[in-house]
This record gives sequence, structure tokens and C-alpha cells, in this order.
Amino acid sequence: MFGIRKRMRASSQKLHAHMARLAAPYVAKARERLRLDERIGAANQWASDHPKRFFGYVIGVSVVILALTIIMGFHTPKPRQPEVSPRVSSGGDVGAVISGMREVHAGKAAINETVMRAKEMGDLIKHELDSLNSLPVKSRQDSIDIRHKGKQLERIIKLFEQHEKD
Repeated sequence: MFGIRKRMRASSQKLHAHMARLAAPYVAKARERLRLDERIGAANQWASDHPKRFFGYVIGVSVVILALTIIMGFHTPKPRQPEVSPRVSSGGDVGAVISGMREVHAGKAAINETVMRAKEMGDLIKHELDSLNSLPVKSRQDSIDIRHKGKQLERIIKLFEQHEKD
């Protein structure tokens, strides 16, 4: 699972870097046309000349943003959560839900048991394969066994990859 996350993050970073390279000339033109560097310099000069006013403005804007956020939080409708109420009067609904949950749990337990058995089998096959590969002189039967156990190990690895995707 971690491999997928790393690949997705790398792909996202690659895409963002490509977009930044494509946008760089346009950003440079906009900075030049709007004279952003001059304006930023002038604003920094004013802030260093008037530190108390600048501090007051920063605190004032921060308080206004906080107040608006709190006010908007009270006025936005809260998402409705579905009401979950067991129907005791009908009797069968709760039992059906519980039995369904037990079936799902049993299915997960069976899958985990299969994966654990496959892991143990994979370890055994890998050990046997390493032993066969370490032989200095191999017979025809040894070569056939190496190929057969290698294919078994590949199938087990595919099972793990499929389990990781799910």
C-alpha cells in the first residue's frame, strides 16, 4: 500500500513541476506588467517605517477573518446525519443486520487466513528455491523443480499484490 502512495505522490509532484515550468514565463510577464516587485518593495518600506500601524492592521485583519469564520460556521446548515434506529417491533431487521455483519467478519477472517497460509507457503517455496539454486551442479529434475517453484512463487506474489489492492 505504501508503494502506491509513494508513486501517486511522485506523479503528483512531477505534474506540479511540469505545470510550474509551463507557467513560469506567464508569471514573469504578469509580475513585470503589474510591477509587483516595485509594489512589494514599497509595501515593505512602509511597513518598516510604520511598525505600530502595520502590527495593528495585521491584528485587525486577523480578528475580522476569525470573526467571519465563526459567524459563517453558525449560519451554515449542518449536514444531516441519517437516523439509525433499530426496528425492534419487526424483530427480523436487527437480526439480519447482525448476521450480515457476522458473514462479513467471517469472510475477512477467511481471507486473512488464506493470506497467512500463502505467506507460509511462499516462505517454504523460497527456501526450497534458494536451496536448489545454490547447488553447484543441477540435474534436469532440479532445473524443472526450480522453474516450477519459481512459477508457484510468482502466483503467490500476485495473490499478495491483489490483496494489497483490495
